Amino acid sequence: MYICLLHNERHTTFKGQNLQIVDQIPITSAFLLKLKPKTKLQTWIAAIPSGDDLLDGLQWISKLTYIFCPPIPTWIIQKVAFHPPENGKYYFLIAGEEGKRKEIFSAEKALNEPNLKICFRGFLGRGYMEISVAKGLCRINTHIITTSMKHHLVLIRIICKASNISNKKSPKIMIISQPNSSDLGACMISDPSLIEIADSLHCDVIAYDYSGYGCSTGHPSQEAIYSDIEAVYNFVSNELNYTDENIVLFGFSMGTAASIHLASIRQNEKKRKCKLCGMILVAPFTSLLRIIGKTDNPSTCCWDQFSSYDKAIKITTRTLICHGMSDAMIGTEHSEVLRTRLQNVAEPFYVPNATHRGIYGEVSMWKRIKEFVDDELQFGKAWEGIVIFINNSNTPI
Repeated sequence: MYICLLHNERHTTFKGQNLQIVDQIPITSAFLLKLKPKTKLQTWIAAIPSGDDLLDGLQWISKLTYIFCPPIPTWIIQKVAFHPPENGKYYFLIAGEEGKRKEIFSAEKALNEPNLKICFRGFLGRGYMEISVAKGLCRINTHIITTSMKHHLVLIRIICKASNISNKKSPKIMIISQPNSSDLGACMISDPSLIEIADSLHCDVIAYDYSGYGCSTGHPSQEAIYSDIEAVYNFVSNELNYTDENIVLFGFSMGTAASIHLASIRQNEKKRKCKLCGMILVAPFTSLLRIIGKTDNPSTCCWDQFSSYDKAIKITTRTLICHGMSDAMIGTEHSEVLRTRLQNVAEPFYVPNATHRGIYGEVSMWKRIKEFVDDELQFGKAWEGIVIFINNSNTPI
């Protein structure tokens, strides 16, 4: 049995004239039954969702329940704002005596363990061991630090090539605060990696995981992230003996809020002169609620979080802002507002066609950052008398 597809040459109402059969489709009696008018029972049965539809519906109900229960605004914002990667997805820790080493997935459990190392899953394959990044893994020191909220964080220190060759710590050090939905393992397989950043800028790099991210313990929140970067600063200052004049802050996206917070509390209120060496902000935002509202709103809502808008006005640290002009998540207007609020800001560097995440891999941005740290923060000059860089390259002697 066949059903015919007809074509009306005159494009008039079907009357059986001037029609041609253009195709024939074989059908079964079951198909013809579907063409019959349905009873109320059949209509009701057909309206029942399929198993997949019910599962999708339950998943959405579960997500909405998680976000809006309890209906406390600050809690709702917190649940929407933070997206830590799955624990152990990109890295894990290894510690213990020789022959008794074990995998660890919690910073608290790794506390006081001997021979602590970080293991990046992206470099476990043999093929990766030939690239320059993998060769720099031996220059990573792993630490566990404790915050004022009693959270335990994973912190790594990447020794740059110049420090490694000279057997001295770099004159300047950079604290990197990462974006959301990322951890140390994800940062290491990014382009550029943390090792490449350290070698290119000729400075040791400190990177860490926020509370609830990677193997760090606790739960992410505004208070926790502020406490996290304060603990990182204390480690750099007290354990590595760096003074504020030699510490540079680097923040990307959510990390800009952490960097701005630390710069604001290190500000010398009496002299209005910040001791920090410098700050680099990539894709910054004024506050969480201002992302969906008015960017330059002078009044901060009591429910708002990460209000860099209010903290920026206190900061006189020399600052470079970089932003992608095709950033659909955080528009460049946020950088423009912060530019007017910061007291000592360089000309912002806007990258054409760069998206929110894509800007991190833009070569032009890293060239501008290199110029900023060498010309304005005196990174290269700080190495004088310690190492010599051949033709301004990355190769120290």
